[in-house]
Amino acid sequence: EFNGRENDARARTHTMGKRCVFATIATIVAVAIALGVGLGLGLKSDDAAAGVFVFGETELTGFSSSEFNGNPNNALNFRRGVASLSSTVEYNDVTITSVTDVARRRAALRKILAVSSRVKIAFNVAVSDATEQTSVKTTYQAVTPTQLKTALTGQGLSVTAATAPTVTVTAPAPAPSAPAAVSSLSAAARSSAIAAALNPTPISVIPAAGITTAASGASRVDGRSLAAVTPAIDVDSCSAESAYATAAPPTTYVRDITSEIFQTPTMIVCFMSNVGWFKNLNSGAYIAEIDASFCENQYKKGELIYSWVVNATGANVTDTSDTRDFKINVWVAMPQEDGSMMNVDTEMKVLYSDIAINGDRVNIKKSIFTYQMPKIDDGNGGMVSPMVGFVERSCDITADADAVCTKNATVWYELSYDGSSQFEAATRSETETGGVTKAKFKYNDEGVAQEGKVFAQDGKAKLSLGSTDYCDNIASRKYGSDRYTLYDDTCALVSRTSSSALKATVSGTEYIAWVMYGGGVDLPTMNWMVDPPVAYTPTELAAAKAAFVDGKPVEMIVDWSDSSQNVAKTLRAGSGVLYKVSPVVVAVSAYPDIKVTVNVYPSSGGFYSIEVVYRSNESMFKTVSKSTDSSFAERAFDFAADLGSEPASFWGPVTGSGTLLNATHVKLSKTTVVNPTTTASTLTLTCASGCADPSKFGTLGESDDTSNYQFATPIWSSTYSQYKTYTFDKQTSILTSGSTPVMYDNVGSSTTFKWNQNAIHMELFEATEANRAALSCATDVSCEYIGSLDEYYVYESGPWSKMVWFENPSDSADTLFLQPEITLVGQITSTHAATSSGTNYVGKDLSLYYNTGYMHGLPFRCFNSATGVVTDAVVNVQYGYAYCEVVGDSYPWHMPDVVIPDGTTFKDPLDDKKYTVRTTEAIETLERLDNSQCGALDLDEVSLDYPTSSGYVEFTMPTKPSMSTLTVGSVKR
Repeated sequence: EFNGRENDARARTHTMGKRCVFATIATIVAVAIALGVGLGLGLKSDDAAAGVFVFGETELTGFSSSEFNGNPNNALNFRRGVASLSSTVEYNDVTITSVTDVARRRAALRKILAVSSRVKIAFNVAVSDATEQTSVKTTYQAVTPTQLKTALTGQGLSVTAATAPTVTVTAPAPAPSAPAAVSSLSAAARSSAIAAALNPTPISVIPAAGITTAASGASRVDGRSLAAVTPAIDVDSCSAESAYATAAPPTTYVRDITSEIFQTPTMIVCFMSNVGWFKNLNSGAYIAEIDASFCENQYKKGELIYSWVVNATGANVTDTSDTRDFKINVWVAMPQEDGSMMNVDTEMKVLYSDIAINGDRVNIKKSIFTYQMPKIDDGNGGMVSPMVGFVERSCDITADADAVCTKNATVWYELSYDGSSQFEAATRSETETGGVTKAKFKYNDEGVAQEGKVFAQDGKAKLSLGSTDYCDNIASRKYGSDRYTLYDDTCALVSRTSSSALKATVSGTEYIAWVMYGGGVDLPTMNWMVDPPVAYTPTELAAAKAAFVDGKPVEMIVDWSDSSQNVAKTLRAGSGVLYKVSPVVVAVSAYPDIKVTVNVYPSSGGFYSIEVVYRSNESMFKTVSKSTDSSFAERAFDFAADLGSEPASFWGPVTGSGTLLNATHVKLSKTTVVNPTTTASTLTLTCASGCADPSKFGTLGESDDTSNYQFATPIWSSTYSQYKTYTFDKQTSILTSGSTPVMYDNVGSSTTFKWNQNAIHMELFEATEANRAALSCATDVSCEYIGSLDEYYVYESGPWSKMVWFENPSDSADTLFLQPEITLVGQITSTHAATSSGTNYVGKDLSLYYNTGYMHGLPFRCFNSATGVVTDAVVNVQYGYAYCEVVGDSYPWHMPDVVIPDGTTFKDPLDDKKYTVRTTEAIETLERLDNSQCGALDLDEVSLDYPTSSGYVEFTMPTKPSMSTLTVGSVKR
């Protein structure tokens, strides 16, 4: 959950009144587009926890740790269940920090079966501040075992018992000290670079310096068990027209104390950078859908979707003979608390002649952005706009062939009225050759004024904000990024279909739904294809649900701007999913600085746990603690002394559950969905406990539970002859008992039974001679727990456990399945940009996860926007995670501490596939200095004039087309 995204929404609600939010949000909707043009900056949003937590722990009966971690839905359902117990907690606030077995016998003895297995789950809940921390702690301390069990089963987690959670707010221990121009652009690269330059970006008084992310040298580190992935992908041999070679250079932006001033425009920039206008040039008006949670973290995902009409015209930049100017109109519509809609008309203009290109350097000489609310009666017989504003960004270029700015300037002005109150804001910033920057900014909100100046010269910047002065070093910048694009070993862009938008047409009405990896079909209850959006009627909702069921024709939306690109598919939606759990033996060195907790059951009896860490700098495992020895000192791991030379189960925050085989290797469980095959075949599976009897599904009542639909035998003491046999049809993905499907929604199944709380969950295995021998039940006796097998299966069926895939309507053998995120391990092998912490990450092992343009798992630090200071994250040593601690009313931003050089090679440790990366966006930070070091900078030299309302030029908005006639051309959800 701590993935390096910024959480500033709560800070905004603390620092801005409702009146100010109205003025700036409506205003800066437009500001965002123009302020980002030309300097190659960027933005991302952050939903990471703010750093104040409530810590909890509970024991659940019904799972072993491997069973719990074997199904990704279990963690999600646990988090949802915990969140449902508090009115202020969302499931994204809940993080599981460890899952450990409570009562597991030695490997040589019979394993405890799932029905009586217990796990201890430690979790934390992110809260906004100390007040909410106290409230949430009180709420969870009052939770009874029955209430917790009901909450968890209500979210689909099959637990038979739960203990009351133990709750604390004890702060974790502090973190330990950290260890020490290309050729001229081709058509594809030209388009990428211009699109990047035109992309809306954040406001910063200090201009970005830019970054070189190309690998510079091959500084290898010796003596590591996990060397860099070799042989590395040779990116120098990539085709000149490959996706890797034509990618645009990364954009950068400065994060400093002025980020606090412009945090609301920065949020809006996040929205506007995702309306997709560049890819929809000259395609006519279209709808851009943007999930509010992307950039406003007070919303949870899917809670609020903005639907804005966009129309963009301009030159085809791959055709040098096309010299049309760029004009972009966005009809912004933002629902208000009173149910009304706030509308803002916006227009951005960029002349084609104002685009200067030299090699891979692109600058926009001038862009003008104007915005205004529709006029209303002023009460005196006239008409007035409640809000007007403009932004002008310019780049003085002596010679277009150089494409070098000799002076950058940004001007922003806004004036808005709300009854008798008024809001006015103005900014002028100029940066000349040599890095001399002068800026003035002010705003006046209902008589409350704030003003500031910036003077930067000779590598230092002096800032006055109100009555406080600051001094920053701008000559030595630090960089970090979690925004990357992934490429395979052929230099092709890695595009994983982990989700898709679907369209179905019923009696001329179009319905949109979504599918994601690991879930079923998600159908919105709001119709966002009309203006304004409205809730579906019961009849419409029923028609929409019927349109997205197994066997129905759908369209996978590939390009929202061109419906002709949609791909016709047959939706296959089963009511159950079969997971295959298989082992993967991995060298411990594949996981950098891995820390795991190992449970040990000596043959002499008793139990203890040890914590083991793989020290990358020593290339060895070290035992760092023992539960029965409070004075234990770190030493080399000893397989015989620590584990009695027997493999033992462990849990780690990175790896999940597994088995420590010896001092060098671990066995992990790889859980994969058993996708349907294109040819008819079956799989015979045996169930040893909790076996579902589908003949009972129709007799279930509202108060019944899982025991009411299970066979009476087998139970834990049953012999093998009492086990139940099922057949899984690989082509249809249906599990049957006899000839009856084992699906919660069988025809005739009870509709009052609480399937969401009592979903079907069975563990099964193939009863081969080898497996029966491994389970010590070759004869007619009861078997060992099947989790000890190298390969077994888990079947689930319920509202949250389904299987979705697609077939070609003309060829059922042509199938498409959704895919999960990619796990990556490797090392940075070449010199990288300077880091905020000063750490050199060359040769340090990285264990990462890649998904939708973001790289998760990178080391990060914490930026305090109120002070401009960057500090180390707080590390929870016990559970192995880090977070940014709240300071006063300031909620720090999570900021990655390193930029991975382009061309660095990683691999997926579970299949050894290789990938390489390119940075798409990076953050620049400045070093805070003592004010005395800026003593030579005189703020009186900042004599710039503020922009005024005279700079606003009213524009005529085109006629807005009816949304019912438009298609969705851009989606960010």
